[in-house]
Amino acid sequence: MKKMLLVILTAMVVFTTEAQDKVRTVIKTPRNGHSIYGHKGANDKISLAYLDDEKTPFTGKFIEKGWDDELLSERNYVKGLLNGDFIEWTKRGGTEYIKTKGTYKDDRLFGQYTEWWRPNHKKKECFYDTKGEFHGKMVHYEGFSVEEPTAIQFYKHGVRDSTWTWFYNGGKIKSVENYKNGKEHGAKLEYYENGNKKYEVKYLNDKKEGLLSEWYGNGQLRYTCEYANNQKNGKEIYYYQNGKIEKEGVFVNGSKKGRFVWYKEDGTISEETTF
Repeated sequence: MKKMLLVILTAMVVFTTEAQDKVRTVIKTPRNGHSIYGHKGANDKISLAYLDDEKTPFTGKFIEKGWDDELLSERNYVKGLLNGDFIEWTKRGGTEYIKTKGTYKDDRLFGQYTEWWRPNHKKKECFYDTKGEFHGKMVHYEGFSVEEPTAIQFYKHGVRDSTWTWFYNGGKIKSVENYKNGKEHGAKLEYYENGNKKYEVKYLNDKKEGLLSEWYGNGQLRYTCEYANNQKNGKEIYYYQNGKIEKEGVFVNGSKKGRFVWYKEDGTISEETTF
């Protein structure tokens, strides 16, 4: 009796497992006309995915193929919502490769997400949190000969965060920005391709604060101005490439104040006015 009961229970487990593992798969080709469309029914709170003329939201794997039977995309649905892995393919020079790959959870992107320019050459990679917002590190890659970053950015649940860096081809830093709670906060820097500094200013809660400086490509100072609460507040000076002053004056709360002077390259005054 015990042996017979064990056999029955085992059979039930096997049957249940097979039923659970069996996923409905629909393959769309240009010839059969299958389609997935979004629709918000009378009893639906949100738009759900339906297959063809079916009356209930689609559950299963939907695969799309082209005229030559090449794979175009593969998505998974549960009760009309994208759930699980999705992949998109494309062709380049006759070679089929993955173009986009990621995961959905309740119709929102979740987890690791990657795009490719071509085979084995990434375009972008990032991470999505449970609400479908960017979270953590995001990397953009250039689309030419080598796979190297053009930008590295960071998010905290959809909000800009930490240090963002852009690069020239070859890996040299092009610019740097810093963020806190979605606002610029900290140093903002730009560089010439030769590595010399081009621009520098500090931000506090999205507002310029302190000395803003610019340089010529040869490293010679080009411009300086003091800022307070995102307004020019202090002395502003322009320089010629020979290092001599071209123009100078003072700002108070964003407005010109007092004497402004323009100079020739030999240092003699060419013009002056008072505000």
